[in-house]
Amino acid sequence: MNIKPTSHERDVDIDFLPISRDAVKTYAAEKYGQEYVCSVGLYQKYHPKLALADAARALGKNAVKVISITRDLPESFDTMPFEEAYTDDECTTFKEYADEYPEVVNLAYRMVNLIKTQGKHAGGLIISSEPVKNYIPMTLLGKGDTKQWTSAWTEGRDAQLSKFGFVKFDILGLKTLQYIWMCTEMIREKLNIDINFTDIDPEDDRCGWMERTQPNGMPDMEKITLSDKKALNLACDLKTETIFQFETPLAKSILQKGGVQSFNDLVIYSALGRPGPLPMIGTYITNRDGYNWKKGEHPEIIKILEKTHGILTYQEQLAEMWTKLAGFTVPEAEAARKAVAKKWEDKLVDIGKKWISGSTPILGEQLAEEWWEKMKTFGRYAFNVSHVTSYILISYQSLWLKAYFPAYWWASAMSICHTDKLSKYMGICKNEGILFGSLDCDSLSRDFTVVDDTIIPGISLIKKIGKQADSFTGKSAKTYKSFDDFLKRATTNKTVIERMVRLGAFDKKHKNRKAIMTWYQYQFDKSKNGTQLRKQLRAKFAWSMKDIQAERERQKKEFKNFHPNRKLPNKFNNWIPTTPANLVNKTFGNLGYQTEEDFHKYSRKIALTLADISQIIKNDYTLKELLEFEKEYLGYYIHNPMDLFEIDGYTIQEAKEEEILECLITKVEIRTVNTTFADLTVTDGLETASLKVWSNERALNEDYLKEGMGIRALVRWNDKYNSFNIHNKSIILPLAIKGDMGNYEGI
Repeated sequence: MNIKPTSHERDVDIDFLPISRDAVKTYAAEKYGQEYVCSVGLYQKYHPKLALADAARALGKNAVKVISITRDLPESFDTMPFEEAYTDDECTTFKEYADEYPEVVNLAYRMVNLIKTQGKHAGGLIISSEPVKNYIPMTLLGKGDTKQWTSAWTEGRDAQLSKFGFVKFDILGLKTLQYIWMCTEMIREKLNIDINFTDIDPEDDRCGWMERTQPNGMPDMEKITLSDKKALNLACDLKTETIFQFETPLAKSILQKGGVQSFNDLVIYSALGRPGPLPMIGTYITNRDGYNWKKGEHPEIIKILEKTHGILTYQEQLAEMWTKLAGFTVPEAEAARKAVAKKWEDKLVDIGKKWISGSTPILGEQLAEEWWEKMKTFGRYAFNVSHVTSYILISYQSLWLKAYFPAYWWASAMSICHTDKLSKYMGICKNEGILFGSLDCDSLSRDFTVVDDTIIPGISLIKKIGKQADSFTGKSAKTYKSFDDFLKRATTNKTVIERMVRLGAFDKKHKNRKAIMTWYQYQFDKSKNGTQLRKQLRAKFAWSMKDIQAERERQKKEFKNFHPNRKLPNKFNNWIPTTPANLVNKTFGNLGYQTEEDFHKYSRKIALTLADISQIIKNDYTLKELLEFEKEYLGYYIHNPMDLFEIDGYTIQEAKEEEILECLITKVEIRTVNTTFADLTVTDGLETASLKVWSNERALNEDYLKEGMGIRALVRWNDKYNSFNIHNKSIILPLAIKGDMGNYEGI
């Protein structure tokens, strides 16, 4: 193996499902041998803030104090020397800390830029034809089965592994692939429809197949086309959240400008949608929509640029022009492409001369020079056609699934997206008419799932449940007759039960969540609260001897009314209750303990059933309580929090035009950058937004701005920062709470 430095870098990028990356690495090690495979190492160095915190811990000082001080320092603090920060007007808190704890600052000063920890690159992998340790210093990182040989050298510095002749693989995790996999698996499981995206043929306009099993058992095959109007129209309508390559504001602006008429449009938009070639998108749209760009162009150039409507877009087009019009060999064309992409000015001079001299006899000198300038500019940004097409194929598959199976697509996307996006995605779904339901103990799954076209939350997404979800999901999932049946067969874990009940997992069994929770606490809670609850209920619902005697007389009278000629049995004189006093079934024969002595001994242990508790606890949780549970247990709202307030109906989108924002505060951060301001995360129940509040003493008081508070304010939308700002000298008004929010119905 050649380990001498070389200019030919070997770097292979491969995309997998994120959950498959470790399995791919394991496969590589098993396939080629542990000695021939290693992960790429990396290092974390101390920056000033981290150095201060660790120095404080090492010297036994309060690290929390350091963290609170450095949190408000400007970003530039991490790039400036301590001496400069000490005199900087924006770093006064650092100066005060340095004066109080000089020993901490002195130690941190020596730590900055030293290595803190060694780790391994999430995807970087070296595969060698000879034992790697013969050529690279190695270290063994990880625990147990996850231990893996890792290079002590790293990538991205002077000693790049790929420059020493090694082949470096980047095992990348593409989240959209996992969306597609989860969605198609759910469709197969729930609808018995098999989506196959592996059989692709552009010549046949084929992206794959959809197969249903007919009642007679025969398969029904339907072609998934690359020109599906329903899928392309989603892109035209800018409904591209969760769609790979087209979710950003820039991508949406391109889609809005040109529309989407074909799969090829999506490919070219992606190829040109970057700062360098971005201005050419307008030209592409003009040419596509009828402008005669072919007039005056050479037939060979027209042939090369036909599919991109006259726009130089791909690396292959560059190479084809060089070889067909200027006499470059294929290796020379590849070298020229790389020189253009890397902006190697010393080589571009010779390449330009060769191009102009070779193409002038065909194009003419003026046209040859014009095309050389275009090549130098757009060759720097050109993708190869296979790269961009394969990526957009993933985007198109996503659009198709979202168009035909929207609930399943959203359930898959929300299962693995960042929690900050959940409320945004749920708002989009609700706007599009997709329904959300509560947990269902008979349809429990780890992730979001779909039941009767309604999206149901996954139990593993509930905070503090995590791995416990495995015990009653998947193959372990069962159907339960009642809440009591669930307790007997699944779990009595207090945290799990409390969160499942309050999030509605047993609504189909028993609608009153508060009653279920009270009965569970009455039966199983061993804490002081549970003991107090049992004491209160037993004191309230235990029988007195006077009540017992009255009930005996009532039962005797009732027996005589039914059987006037029969002798009164002795059992009525011995009747002792087993049912709480105010819930007794008013019929004779409710026999219990046989003696008064037994009654006095055991009456305090009368067991309240769930049905009994339901008669006691008439009112369910209020909407306010439900919202608090959802926020605490899930981190997002299933119900609409704006239903709590009297509002005029201004949404976040309307507020951008009307400049009136009515919303709920979901997060409050007080920050200091030159001046103090509040950065609020807010929601209108459908979308989330950022609201910045400047120079308002009342608003900046954290006792005033609180999470869960409804507010109304005059605002301005700032496109640059994608956030709202409060009008100058305006105030924030709390929204009025609706009168009766008890017994809230529905979602």
